[in-house]
Amino acid sequence: MSDDRCTQEVLTVAELATILGVSGQTIYRLAAAGEIPKIKLGRAIRFHRSDVLNALRERSTAPATPLENQPDVDPWAQSAASRRKRRRA
Repeated sequence: MSDDRCTQEVLTVAELATILGVSGQTIYRLAAAGEIPKIKLGRAIRFHRSDVLNALRERSTAPATPLENQPDVDPWAQSAASRRKRRRA
């Protein structure tokens, strides 16, 4: 192992949960699913802070299309038309 790897900040489940603002259960679930990299030390799980943050950055979705580029659509228009049809029937 390189010196850089050994000096990285290693976090517990509770510490990582606090940093990310989620529960410990969420951390366990993400680690079990392989969505965040983990280090197993016997029965304990630890995390390299930079590895987890990089993995989460890679998972992040691309930004949605800006609102100014979307067509003007009234979300209630279709449901209003549907109500009028049902009234006529």
